Amino acid sequence: MVVIQMITEAALLEQFNGSLQLRKLSLAAPGRQEILVRMVSASVCHTDIAAIEGEFGRLIPLPMVLGHEGAGVVEAVGDGVKKFKKGDRVVLSVVVHCDNCRNCAAGRPSACENFNEIAFGGGLNDGSKRLSLDGRQVSHFFAQSSFSRYAVVPENVVVHVPDEVQLEKLSVLSCGVQTGSGAVMNSGIPLGSKLAIFGCGGVGLSAVMGAKVIGAREIIAIDVADERLSLARELGATEVINPKKLDAVERVKSISGGGVDYAIECVGRTETIVQAVDCLRPWGTVILVGVPRRGTKIEFDFFSLFRATVRGCVAGFANSELFLPLLISLNQEGKFPFEKLSPGSYRFEEINGAIGDMRSAKVIKPILRF
Repeated sequence: MVVIQMITEAALLEQFNGSLQLRKLSLAAPGRQEILVRMVSASVCHTDIAAIEGEFGRLIPLPMVLGHEGAGVVEAVGDGVKKFKKGDRVVLSVVVHCDNCRNCAAGRPSACENFNEIAFGGGLNDGSKRLSLDGRQVSHFFAQSSFSRYAVVPENVVVHVPDEVQLEKLSVLSCGVQTGSGAVMNSGIPLGSKLAIFGCGGVGLSAVMGAKVIGAREIIAIDVADERLSLARELGATEVINPKKLDAVERVKSISGGGVDYAIECVGRTETIVQAVDCLRPWGTVILVGVPRRGTKIEFDFFSLFRATVRGCVAGFANSELFLPLLISLNQEGKFPFEKLSPGSYRFEEINGAIGDMRSAKVIKPILRF
């Protein structure tokens, strides 16, 4: 039975393509191995926007509180929680997982076989929901719903943050930064490799930073916005291409001497996925990070795939408990300046403006502060 503990203010999505509405919702007390977190910041991700626009279709049960990039302070813990206590500073990871399936048991939580159900199902294992509005159940998102002043989350998505690090800036690590950098850093890409990175939003620019960290020899960034390409250079890209001005595949092959070893596709469009395959050298690898609309079909010439590997990537292949502290440490050393993706912030009440600015590419990674 769900016991109501408190009231929280949250941004509620009641219909697809609608604005988020701030509402006072009832929030259940943390259950076994769950943690109550007071949010300090939450970032907006393109996955939130995709959910608003209905791109996940029936996977998203409305009404729902979105948000899956959060950072905050532990306020209370449920039974069985051993690693956290009241007052701990934490980041909430997007790597939701069951801890019970074969992949979880093998130490691959980002490949959890129950990921979709946990991330998008909106409820708990017993069918109940943590959130409600006037007696009506409200779904949560990625077991987190960080577009709320308080969130109850599973212990296994919570990661400790060092006391000396500014907590407000860390929410961006939860999904976009972890996904982009992890797609490179956790893929076994060897030192000296040649990479092409398609898309220079928050995910693609994080891939650029990750490529610099691992010592890639060539980092070719591709985007239609010159200002983002400029930032890509600042973050480590050795070459940039605007496909509005040049043929991206031809230019990548010219720069790389016949093709790249790896292409990281962060856009999720059929044409850029095909281009990513076409710019490989023989036996090269494409890592698919961008997510197209559900039901999307892609056609390839057989011979373009005959000597290529195509891999999907969820959450940067990351074990967040290990990977997020690494990114924070690299940032402290000046080697991973993810704060450049979010030079400013928004008050929580300005959430619809932040979403609009991200849609229009005015900002790369909006951070909401509570």
